[in-house]
Amino acid sequence: MKFKPRPLARNVNVSQGSRLWDLCLLLSGMVAGLVLLFILAGFFVDSLVKFIPPSYEDLLGHHLTNNLDLSEDPRLDHILQRLEGEFAPDEANHTRHFRIGIIDREEINAVALPGGTIVVFSGLLKEVASENELAMIVGHELGHFAHQDHLTRLGRVLLFGIASRLVLGEAISSRLTAFFTRTLHASYSRRQETAADLYGLSLLVKAYGHAGGAVDFFIRIAERRRSGRLAHLVASHPHPEDRIEILKKTIQAKGWPVSSKIALPETPPP
Repeated sequence: MKFKPRPLARNVNVSQGSRLWDLCLLLSGMVAGLVLLFILAGFFVDSLVKFIPPSYEDLLGHHLTNNLDLSEDPRLDHILQRLEGEFAPDEANHTRHFRIGIIDREEINAVALPGGTIVVFSGLLKEVASENELAMIVGHELGHFAHQDHLTRLGRVLLFGIASRLVLGEAISSRLTAFFTRTLHASYSRRQETAADLYGLSLLVKAYGHAGGAVDFFIRIAERRRSGRLAHLVASHPHPEDRIEILKKTIQAKGWPVSSKIALPETPPP
């Protein structure tokens, strides 16, 4: 008798479905796991930063900013001192020491770094037309310090990067960390930016007695960089039109006056 092997009805080692479908399930599970990991990392960091002593942050800031080629500018120092005088006695910024300076870079931006350092890029100064506009921007960065955004942002990126590197390896992790930080962190970052805008607006009004210059810079930049709302779905900042509208509505709701602005000298005084 000749032996004829019968095909197995079921085999746990061989998938009975489509390989493409199996691949989709595998990738979906991996993405879902990374999303969950990012969310958990966010909750952990947001809770942790509340207990970080200012002395530890200052030490971290010293290591991060020690080699920065930061140039002093009396115009920025004047604005910072004026805004610092308006801190509420019960807020964290009231007991902090801040420094501000310029980095020679054409980027139109300013950033808040751990340790109380505010960096203004030279490209931004070229776009500012009044002291009030610049005060709004500096106040915005002070808002990030008040809400500890600079620490939560750094902590989320570091923690997610370490966790994903342990799970996926260094080669894949570096690309995924950049992707997830840019996409999943976007909506959270936009909320941070809006809160910092409102903090800066309130500080501007306290320091200058009116809201003049609060939206001028943002209007000018929005007119130059017109982009659709789809592009801002993964952007770290709110859509320029939304940003301006929120500020204008807040000014109107608070009944804050909008008065004349102080001209900003093109070059710092000697």
